[in-house]
Amino acid sequence: MWTAAFAQSFANQGLLSIYAHNIGAPLPAGIAFGLSGALPLAWLIKAGLTPFIAYTAMVAGWLAVAYIGAIAMCRRLGNGFALSCMLAALWLCLPMAWMHASYSMLGLGMALLPTYLWVTVRSLDALSRGSAVLLVATAVCAVFMDGYTFVMYVAGAALLCLGTLRSVRGSDEARRRVLGVLAVHGVAFVVAILLYKAYVHGGGYEAVPLSMFRAWGLDVHFALVPTAGEFWFWDMAHLASYRDKDVLYGDASVWLTTFAAPLLVAAAWSAWRARTHKATRWFALMAVLALYLSLGPSLKIDAHKPADVVDTSMPAKASSMSTGSAVLWRHAPGLRLMRAPYRWAGLGYCACWILIVLACGKREERFRKADTIIVALLILMFLPHPGQKFIEGRVFLGMARSIDSEWVDSLRSAGIGPKVAFAPHGNDFLAAYAAARLNVVTFNIGGDKNVEQAMSEWPAAMVNLTDPSQPAAAGTIEAFLLGDTAEHVVIPYVDLLWAAHAWPCPWEYLQYGVGINTKGVSSDCVNDARQRYAATIQNLRASPYVNVVEQPLFAVATLKPAYATESAREAQRLAGAALVKYPVNVAGDVAAARIVLASGWHPEEPQNRWSLPRARVTLPAPATCKDKPCKAVFTFSVFAASTGRPVKVTVRSLDDATSTATTTIADEAEHELILNLPHNLDVFHIAMDIPEATSPAALGVSADGRVLGVSLRSVDVRP
Repeated sequence: MWTAAFAQSFANQGLLSIYAHNIGAPLPAGIAFGLSGALPLAWLIKAGLTPFIAYTAMVAGWLAVAYIGAIAMCRRLGNGFALSCMLAALWLCLPMAWMHASYSMLGLGMALLPTYLWVTVRSLDALSRGSAVLLVATAVCAVFMDGYTFVMYVAGAALLCLGTLRSVRGSDEARRRVLGVLAVHGVAFVVAILLYKAYVHGGGYEAVPLSMFRAWGLDVHFALVPTAGEFWFWDMAHLASYRDKDVLYGDASVWLTTFAAPLLVAAAWSAWRARTHKATRWFALMAVLALYLSLGPSLKIDAHKPADVVDTSMPAKASSMSTGSAVLWRHAPGLRLMRAPYRWAGLGYCACWILIVLACGKREERFRKADTIIVALLILMFLPHPGQKFIEGRVFLGMARSIDSEWVDSLRSAGIGPKVAFAPHGNDFLAAYAAARLNVVTFNIGGDKNVEQAMSEWPAAMVNLTDPSQPAAAGTIEAFLLGDTAEHVVIPYVDLLWAAHAWPCPWEYLQYGVGINTKGVSSDCVNDARQRYAATIQNLRASPYVNVVEQPLFAVATLKPAYATESAREAQRLAGAALVKYPVNVAGDVAAARIVLASGWHPEEPQNRWSLPRARVTLPAPATCKDKPCKAVFTFSVFAASTGRPVKVTVRSLDDATSTATTTIADEAEHELILNLPHNLDVFHIAMDIPEATSPAALGVSADGRVLGVSLRSVDVRP
């Protein structure tokens, strides 16, 4: 759904568009990861396929590339065509590849790992202009497919290059060739990273506390014992273990994707059988290092949360033993942003698979039949329940069609656009998909990183569109519409994130046996939401400014025609400016704060207002400042500022480039910063920049992931 929203928006713009103009307003949005899948998906949509059919075709295409690449690796390591096809099928049958399908491009990145490493092995055998171009193309494709698997590719390729360099110490010519390959890899990876940073405008994830790395590290029990309900072989043998997310750390992806006991046993035997092969030691080392990293900072063996713990993260006191890698998760570039360490098992299992491929390639012809039987048994052990997967596929296809007919078509009939907002905002897969399909513009967007980037540019009125069940929600929506921020506000009766996974409520899919968690979820979530928002809808109906239209799955609020004209909005803006009396207490004077705080601010709080790293302030000029210079005085504190972590705060006039004020704060006390303002203006536009802003989660203070800059208390304008 998330990828389809971006692809549909790309297709709306043209064949070469790589930014979504329908979602994440006010700026065009680049997809945080997965451009390698979203772009061909856009082309298929442009060719006339519906998004979900096009998505299936795109995934099938990339899986075909992964399968062919895995076959090529097997062939290069000495296997016949038939056995290579079976070995490639074994790789794609591992849950690390197929179970990550629900994680969009991550699953494709996992599937493509052997293909990435084959490109490296091929270049080490013989570097040519063609192999160098293929290396650069592969690196660029990998970085735009998925960040996790790109870092794994960099690590795996570096290890292979350095291992090969060590093994050719006696030959100067071979050494120069390997150094050339290493240099080409370096150039390819640097080019890929620079292109990605240029595409996402340098954005990156905030670091997270070690407690999250511990929780999402691989539990050894998960790798050795399969999860019940996932593998038909082990379920039939009654050797699978039931796992409950309420008592385990992390989420289901940690235990559903990581079972690999048969692979690990076969890889250990293969490493012994192929111990004389020069590449065995390096792939074995790759497997050991990647599996070590997959454990995270703590060793877990069937670890369970205490009965009174609800949080999914894992504190240090709950771990039985440290793995010694905490310093890497805190400081290593790339590694410290990989929030789910268990995914390193993908590279580890890929190396294990290659060890099996090496052993099969070295075996004599008379053992080929035995090899074929062993590989077939391994495939059998990793297959999911075929009937269940078929039913799930049919259910999800029906769900996709229902989303189009019941959600998108209903919004189309409601006539939303050209600009619309959905309240409450969050990780809004369904809002983004609908906006792209209808070719309208919305502030909402899906994907944690994309939400973070878009929110930094949102007007404060959009940031304030939080829970519609709150008593002040009707006034917030009314102010949003009167401020000409958008023409429509949609209040959905479905969850804009989870309804994209199970439409419209998770309970709908219990009858099919689909593995969707429904604990704590109502069987009638639509009606529950309608009742929860009923008071706000009633207050909006009573408003003299707003019209409300209800449909089965949502309500739409828009201005009455008399108030939708530019003259009416201008009158409203003038009336709003008259409400601003300086100094403005941003917590106490909510109406004035909504006018003054333009964009880059977190939702309202009782005592203060937190900024993002970049924020904007709009200050109506008082009469005393119309004909003589004035100054703006900001009173604020800075999150987590200290002598060990000084934070620079800059305020600058957007009306006069010469007017700037900067200070460096080294404590959490309140401070004032004064900015000289130009005169002869009706409104002052001011930017605030806090480049060192960070989140409580990144500092390990709490699980709060919001990036916090300054805590603004008041703003004054005076001569």
